[in-house]
Amino acid sequence: MDSEGQISGLITQFDIIKGMQGGYIESLKEAIKKKDRKLKRTEKNLTALKDIDQMKTNIISNVSHELRTPITIIKSATDLLDDTPPGVDREKILSTISNALIRLDDIVGDLINAAYINAGKHRLFITDVNIARLAEDALEDIESRAEKKQVALKNEVSSNLPLVRGDPTALKKIIRNLLGNAVKFNFKGGVVTIDAHVQDGEILVSVSDTGSGISEEEFDSIFLPLYQIDATTTRAYGGTGMGLAVTKSLVEAHGGKIEMRSAVGQGSVFSFTVPIYSKSEEEK
Repeated sequence: MDSEGQISGLITQFDIIKGMQGGYIESLKEAIKKKDRKLKRTEKNLTALKDIDQMKTNIISNVSHELRTPITIIKSATDLLDDTPPGVDREKILSTISNALIRLDDIVGDLINAAYINAGKHRLFITDVNIARLAEDALEDIESRAEKKQVALKNEVSSNLPLVRGDPTALKKIIRNLLGNAVKFNFKGGVVTIDAHVQDGEILVSVSDTGSGISEEEFDSIFLPLYQIDATTTRAYGGTGMGLAVTKSLVEAHGGKIEMRSAVGQGSVFSFTVPIYSKSEEEK
């Protein structure tokens, strides 16, 4: 082989080696990219786990505080009842105990429904439901809270609404959560109004208040689970911080939708729909 052929052979071998090295380099680059993506996913998951852990800590702290209040009220009221002669303010004491039990039921219900949200489903026991009657019952449940805060309650629910198919306990909780929030975030001398009427084959239920309102920045977050669990809002107004997330989930479990209109200083309106001819399963 002449020198020219040897040079040509060397060049060919060099090109082959160079190509092999290039392939190794590209493979190495791709491996590094994959490792980098995996590391970022791991960091993201770790951050999410830390957030969840913090949420759990907040829930335990907050719920413990919320449970202590009605339990203390019940204990004090029952002690007072033991020392009170028959016929002397016993009805008022029993009413205090009843309201505290309603609050306990709300707290436990929030915890149970939060677990259902986490599992991705609710257990609904479907039957015929009278929305007007549920609204009356829910108003009675929060009447003492409204009186204590000097907030007026107005019932403008249509008396001739058709029955819907739904879970009465869940639907009442939706209404009571919205009414309770409307009272909680209202001012002394404010008004809370509930309205319900038929619209486009659905029953539209609206709860409005004359309270502080909600800023536009919070619109996308207000229904997120645990959104309100923070030191300022929770300690200032009480509550588990899960009410609106639970409410939204229960509405959607009935095939309905929930929305909000609000502006700072102008109050809020929370509205949800319930299909009149819902095809919900007997149990979910």
